[in-house]
Amino acid sequence: MSKPTRAERKEAKARDRERKQKRALIESFRAWECSYSTTLGRRIRNAYKWIAENIHEPSDLEGMRGDTLAGLYRELPMWEWGLSVLACGNDEEKYQLFKTVKSHERF
Repeated sequence: MSKPTRAERKEAKARDRERKQKRALIESFRAWECSYSTTLGRRIRNAYKWIAENIHEPSDLEGMRGDTLAGLYRELPMWEWGLSVLACGNDEEKYQLFKTVKSHERF
């Protein structure tokens, strides 16, 4: 067996570096998945808890409570959808969610 040439060693190092970068990127993405699913779960739990503690009769729908409830009902479906993507979606769906979340974080 012959000794690898300098070009072959250089190419092997480049492939190894690329594999390590890809692995680090995947690990970072998986960490984001875990963190964001926890965030969404907490948001959902806290929203339903707030609703249970604050909305008991029609008069509770007026003023600040009503405004807060309207905001929660606007956000809840999006949070629940995001959590379902993270729990059951494929990698492409999760990546699309990631891009959407990151694009909204810039504002």
